This record gives sequence, C-alpha cells and structure tokens, in this order.
Amino acid sequence: MQGVPKWNALLGAEYRFGAAFVRGTGRWVGSSRGDLDRDSTDYLRPGYFTADASGGLTLDKWEFSAFVKNLTNNDKVIQRPNIQGVGTVYQLRPRTVGVTARYDF
Repeated sequence: MQGVPKWNALLGAEYRFGAAFVRGTGRWVGSSRGDLDRDSTDYLRPGYFTADASGGLTLDKWEFSAFVKNLTNNDKVIQRPNIQGVGTVYQLRPRTVGVTARYDF
C-alpha cells in the first residue's frame, strides 16, 4: 500500500521504584513508497528511528511526569511530496521537552 511501511517496530519499558517511575520507548519505522512515479522526489521514503523517555511520581490518584520526545533530536526528512507543483519537505518533530500532570478519577 502506497505510503505505508511494510515494517514497524516499537519497544518500551517501564521501571517503578516506590512512587517513582522511568519509562523509555524506541520506535523504528521502515521505508515506504510515497509516490507511484519513480522520478518523484517522494518515491522512496526512508526508514527512521526515534526514542522517547519520561520519569515521574505517582501520588495516590495523581501522576506528575517530565518527558523528552525524540530524545536524539533526529531531524530526518521523512517525506518530499510535491503539492500542486510546489516541493515540500516533512521532517520529524524536533526534540520536545515537557511536563504533564494527570488525575485518575
């Protein structure tokens, strides 16, 4: 199927010690075909890898955490479509750092 990689893989782990936790995930996305035209700039979309990490505390029904997405700041170009005659480039989202708070009720 056009635009869909034949292979994807995701590996994640979580370790808890008391109220604290650390999590990590790694995601690999295989190459795919973005266009049927072999001369297109988006004909072959390369595979890529990203890693995410987070850590935090769970207190009763609250969870507080800090996270880093795209830990290695991979800036791979993953698509080069030509939209209405204009060449466009899509890259992975740059490293993103943030905090979250969650309440379960």
